[in-house]
Amino acid sequence: MKNEEKAAEDKNKKPVSSKKQRRFERKLASGIPSATSDAFEKINYLHQAAALLSYQVPECPEFGRYYMYNVKQICQKMCLKVEPAVKHQSCKFCYTYFKPTENTSLKIREHGKRKFCEIKCLTCGKVKRYPLENISKKM
Repeated sequence: MKNEEKAAEDKNKKPVSSKKQRRFERKLASGIPSATSDAFEKINYLHQAAALLSYQVPECPEFGRYYMYNVKQICQKMCLKVEPAVKHQSCKFCYTYFKPTENTSLKIREHGKRKFCEIKCLTCGKVKRYPLENISKKM
């Protein structure tokens, strides 16, 4: 008898969640989008626009750079982290959107036991190094 009552009580109880989680659930239930979801939507749009323009208008890479610069500015204003896949597709220094073999050179190097992927931006000449196992996990 007691087990049945406990089972009925457990079904009626909601799982305990954090204060932030409850606030987030209330915002979703009210239908009002949060500022961070708007920011992520804008970041996604700008990243896609930079990719599209860099491929369709190759003679004018400034458009793609401008959009990638805006992505960085939005993330800094809203205190958001950019996804690693987005970070790996643009130059940190000149904001150029990477296109394989056109404005980047890719090399795989070994340093001791670890392998690294080196991506060199041919626009500004800077090199980004990523551990090879991290790239395969994230992409």
